Amino acid sequence: MRAVSFILLSLVALAILPAALPGQDSLPPQLRGLKAGQRVRLRTVAGQLLEARVARPTTDPAGLRLAAADSSITVAAIDSLWLRHTKAGTGAWIGGIALGLPSALFWTWVCFGVGEGSGCDYWGLVAGLTLAGTGVGAAVGALIGSGSVRWELRYAQPRGSAFWQPRGERQLRLGLRLRIP
Repeated sequence: MRAVSFILLSLVALAILPAALPGQDSLPPQLRGLKAGQRVRLRTVAGQLLEARVARPTTDPAGLRLAAADSSITVAAIDSLWLRHTKAGTGAWIGGIALGLPSALFWTWVCFGVGEGSGCDYWGLVAGLTLAGTGVGAAVGALIGSGSVRWELRYAQPRGSAFWQPRGERQLRLGLRLRIP
């Protein structure tokens, strides 16, 4: 009876546990996705705060090569890593639309005004000037949006155990306690 229970518990444990556990020196998936040129903030285990651009992730030893002073830092030395995001893309879209639509209306109105009732014969020029207005709006919007910076937590060193995760508001935790005589 005990052997059957042990076998069943072993099978349940094998089904629940992950099939492949990553090695201690492998690069976490959050760091593998970093691209060269991205700006990051690192807090080391020793408490030092670094801000630099990523040159590339390294695997031997597992860590990151930073563009600043051509230095590298291992995963074990990283306490937390924050990735820099700006609103430049959103600003470009908003600026392009905000200046592109009025530009199209204005240049169409000017073309019909120059035509003096005979219509507009310069649609290529109207399209070119509208695109120029849209480009200027997009550039100004991107410039304004690049000033809006936020830092996103990309990696935090696990605390306490290999399976530690920060507690969220919507998280269900289950535990299993086995008494082995």
